[in-house]
Amino acid sequence: MGDAFPSLTITGEDAAKTGGLDPHWWHSIPNMKIAVKVVRDEFIKLDPADAADYQANAAKTLAEFDTLNRWARAEIAQLPRNKRKLVTSHDAFQYFARDYGFTIYPIEGVTTEDEPSSKKIANLIDTIKSQQVKAVFFENIENPKVIQEITKETGAKVGGELYADGLGTGAEGTYEGMFRHNVTTIVEALK
Repeated sequence: MGDAFPSLTITGEDAAKTGGLDPHWWHSIPNMKIAVKVVRDEFIKLDPADAADYQANAAKTLAEFDTLNRWARAEIAQLPRNKRKLVTSHDAFQYFARDYGFTIYPIEGVTTEDEPSSKKIANLIDTIKSQQVKAVFFENIENPKVIQEITKETGAKVGGELYADGLGTGAEGTYEGMFRHNVTTIVEALK
């Protein structure tokens, strides 16, 4: 399905691990809309008798994504462009950054298996200070120890927990819930 929409490319060490493409495409609502259309069309090919149901369900989902995207844009508009800077545990939010005008400063690479070097952490600390980044975000699957050290060194606050590689539980257990949680957490921490 990833071939159906434009993927962001990765350079450096991460390129070999991912085939040169950023695998976190679901952090883009436009990509999710393309995915819905691909799935709808495949179901219709396999089961043409129920095409009307697949079309109706896809139309409903696409409308929900449009509503979610409008809400996200309105929330993010509260942040001046020069405040749209995300320091995250790993490099999972490039599609989000592209769609909403953020700059990403990841601690780790594109996979959570990467361990940041001391030099990378030192450079990141310098960047956070020079860019006056207000908050550093951790992910629901990460140990926030490195982030606590970075915030101690920079004066930035811990912005909260983001869902990067999966859904949460409860309200965050759906795509919409996860996306709303991430946007709200980011906006509140960076205001």
